[in-house]
Amino acid sequence: MTPELYLPFVLTFLLSFKHAMDGDHLLATSNYIVRSKSITESLKVTSFWVAGHQTSSIPFATVALLLATQILPIENVIDVIVGCMMIFLGAVFLMSDFGLLRTIIHEHPHSHSTEEIHQHPHPHRFWPLSSLVHWFHRHKHAQLYAIGTVHGLASNDEMMATFAILLGLIAVGGFDLVNISIIVAIYTIGLLAGMFTFATLLSGGVRRSANFPKLFKGIRVSAEALTLTYGIMMLLGLEGFNLIGTLFNIEPG
Repeated sequence: MTPELYLPFVLTFLLSFKHAMDGDHLLATSNYIVRSKSITESLKVTSFWVAGHQTSSIPFATVALLLATQILPIENVIDVIVGCMMIFLGAVFLMSDFGLLRTIIHEHPHSHSTEEIHQHPHPHRFWPLSSLVHWFHRHKHAQLYAIGTVHGLASNDEMMATFAILLGLIAVGGFDLVNISIIVAIYTIGLLAGMFTFATLLSGGVRRSANFPKLFKGIRVSAEALTLTYGIMMLLGLEGFNLIGTLFNIEPG
C-alpha cells in the first residue's frame, strides 16, 4: 500500500479526535470526570460515553448521508434535545452540590407485629429530583452511555466527512467490507483518544485539588455552571465551540 492510500485513515482519525473535543461533549462528561476517584475511573467513564456515541452516530450518519437535506429538520430537533439535556445535567449537579437535593432524616413511631411501639430513623427526600440524583451516583456508566447516545444523534460534521471519505474509497476500489470496518474502527479509536486525552488532563488536575475542598468544589461548580450555560446557548441557537477548532482556528464544516 502506497503512503497516499493511508491518507483516508489518517484523516478519519484526526476528524474523530476533533469531534471528541466538541464543547457539549467535554462539558457533559466533565461533570462525571471531576467526581471520578482516579484517572482509570475517568477513562472508564469516557469509554461508556464513546460506546453510546457510536451506537447512535454510525447508523444516523448513514441515514443522514443517504437522505442529505431531508434530515436537517430532525437534526435541529435533536440539537434542542441535547440543549435540554445539558441544562438538566448542569442544574441537577449544581443543586446536588449546594445541598438542595439532600436527604432529611426523621423518625416515625411504629411497631412490628406484637412488639411495643418504637421509633426508627427514616430517610425522606427533600426534593423529588433527589431520588434521581441518587440514581445518578449509582449508575453513572449507564448515564454516560445514554448521554453519548444522544450526542451521537446530534449534528456530526466530522462523521459525515468520514463517510464521504468512505464513499470515495468505495468509488475507487469498489465495496470493501474490510476498509469500511477499518474506517469505523479508526473513527472510534480517534474518539477514544480525544476523550481519553481530555479525561486524563482534567482528572490529573482535579486530583491535585482534592486536598483543598473549596477549590475542589469550585472546579465542580464551574463544570456544572458551564454545562447549564452551554445548554441555554444551544436552545438560543448560538454557535457552540470545538476545543481543537478554537485553538487552531479551524472553521466548522
